[in-house]
Amino acid sequence: MKYVIFYLCFFITWTSFSQNPYRLIVSTYTNNNSSQGIYIVSYNPAKKTATIVSKSPITTNPSFVAWNPKHQLIYAVNENLKGTISVFKYNLKQQQFKLLQIVPSFGSDPCYIKADADFSWLSVANYSGGNFIVYKLKNDGMIDSTHFQTQQLRGSSINTARQESPHCHAAVYNFDNSRLFISDLGGDRILNYPFKASNGLAPLDTQNFQTIPLYLGSGPRHLVTTLDDTYMFVVEELAGFVSVFKKNYYNSYQFLKRYPLHQNFKNNSNDFASADLHLSKNEDFLYVSNRGRENNIAIFKWQKDLENLQFLGVDSVNGLTPRNFYIHDNDTDVWVANQNSNEVVLFQRNHETGRLQNTSIRVSIPAPVCIKLME
Repeated sequence: MKYVIFYLCFFITWTSFSQNPYRLIVSTYTNNNSSQGIYIVSYNPAKKTATIVSKSPITTNPSFVAWNPKHQLIYAVNENLKGTISVFKYNLKQQQFKLLQIVPSFGSDPCYIKADADFSWLSVANYSGGNFIVYKLKNDGMIDSTHFQTQQLRGSSINTARQESPHCHAAVYNFDNSRLFISDLGGDRILNYPFKASNGLAPLDTQNFQTIPLYLGSGPRHLVTTLDDTYMFVVEELAGFVSVFKKNYYNSYQFLKRYPLHQNFKNNSNDFASADLHLSKNEDFLYVSNRGRENNIAIFKWQKDLENLQFLGVDSVNGLTPRNFYIHDNDTDVWVANQNSNEVVLFQRNHETGRLQNTSIRVSIPAPVCIKLME
């Protein structure tokens, strides 16, 4: 009887959690459209309604954002030739934005921003600049514009149109806050830097880092690791593959295998535009978005015991150019930013099969490119 009560309580708790309203931060490109920049979307699962509740003051090309729940701050890159980082205060009760700060990213076209686990540092990847920066965060969450560490990359690869120079596309902290991973689309590599948040002057060890090579012409874009950091998955934008790596005893990563992402894969195609990837919360499934002509999400079963990705198929995003997507903490709701069809679309994830089911819930937003949860 006690087991029945336990599972009943668990079911009621999970059901309640999955029905709780929540808010999303949706950032956009603002060139040649009517977008103001950043939108807050409120979703009510019980009523199945999603509405825009507020918009930021006009800010140009905030293509990636991060949320600081303690101080209710939104950090946004401004992906322009002269790259900047904007910091907004968001009042949860009044549902209003206030611009507090703008600092330089020290590189062109910043495209990724992430705070470390302690909200002590903020990392930014500059795509065209081929460099990245980590800024110190003050106790109030604001950026210390005088306290930062930056690194300029060098090199190129075989795709002369896209890899003529380094292109930093992501700057990702691992889960125990001891490493910072930089993806270099232009150099076909991931850089694995030791990171120590308490090292006030220079948190990154730029002398003793690992270069993780990928196949030439692959163009690594985004990456994700398992919670224990044992495995790393890297999406290859230019080649249309996902590569899998495994951590060894020395905190270095070694290549295991790569898998094609596209439904009708053809080698040497110029049509690949794979973008984002995420693991389900239980890490049983891996999802990767494909743009180009496909406009779908590739779905894999992660067979940890076999260290293998089993391709399950692709599900259409019912729109154009799924640049970014977000899997909610309930492990069911999957929100997709369809950039070129100007919509954010909700899908429901089947926990058993991993497949995505379309819903009727869509929010019209000009050129959405990033979705984050406002916790």
